[in-house]
Amino acid sequence: AEIRDAVSTLEGLARDYARLEETTALPLVRRHPAPYAYGGPGITPEMRGEEVAAEERTRLGLGDGPIHDLRSVLEESVGLRVFYFDLPSAIGGIYAYSEDLGGCIAINRRHPAPRGVWSLAHEYGHFLSTRHAADVSLWNGTPWGRATAEKFADSFAKNFLMPRTGVNRLLSEMVSAHGKGVTAADVLTLAHHFRVSAEAIFRRLEELKRLPAGTWDSLRANQFQPDKARSTLGLPLSAREPALPFRYRMMARNAFDAEDSEMTEAELASLLRMDRVAVRD
Repeated sequence: AEIRDAVSTLEGLARDYARLEETTALPLVRRHPAPYAYGGPGITPEMRGEEVAAEERTRLGLGDGPIHDLRSVLEESVGLRVFYFDLPSAIGGIYAYSEDLGGCIAINRRHPAPRGVWSLAHEYGHFLSTRHAADVSLWNGTPWGRATAEKFADSFAKNFLMPRTGVNRLLSEMVSAHGKGVTAADVLTLAHHFRVSAEAIFRRLEELKRLPAGTWDSLRANQFQPDKARSTLGLPLSAREPALPFRYRMMARNAFDAEDSEMTEAELASLLRMDRVAVRD
């Protein structure tokens, strides 16, 4: 029932977005690549995820550095509808596609910002591969959907957010600067640059052989606290994303302010999912 409610909320927001585009005569520009194959003879979904991540970074002109605002990239350069709202704690994100609304994604606003970035990249992986199959990504380890597609989406997210060349280059630059070997400060700084969690970057560096296997598990066993360490280093925590896309909010405001507008304050409040006092402010 909770999932059904969340899907209904996502659909309602997407349909309001489409109506605003019709009202303002500003349709969303879709720059959708053809769906990618996510497996095949002699290639694992993990291998394919890395390949597609590199192709998409090239297509979008992202190079191999950090993506500082993934949501804006997907909205403006691909034409996806991305919303953040409260979902059940076990759900990281929801993805669905229809011909009239295009690709629609909901991210759990209750989750920390780095987890939300991972969920967004994961759902983008589904858009690129199993485009016409809806997805609900769970964070409690419960299998969901086709195992191969999920493995592809996770591999894509990891390589899209933390490409091996970019991660290795930035880490080598930091290590060369101080000459002390890889430090926890280096790793947390990388996590900040790439907008990912401490666990994600530690495990990525283990995979890339820049840290010994088991480093993250050992740190956690010794009560390592990433947020406390970030604070000590002066690294700010990522701010929460607004629920509605900037473009959506601006179109709603412009539609309300238009000289020939018949939109009421109550209708504007409904579009923005606010009460009328907040809308006036």
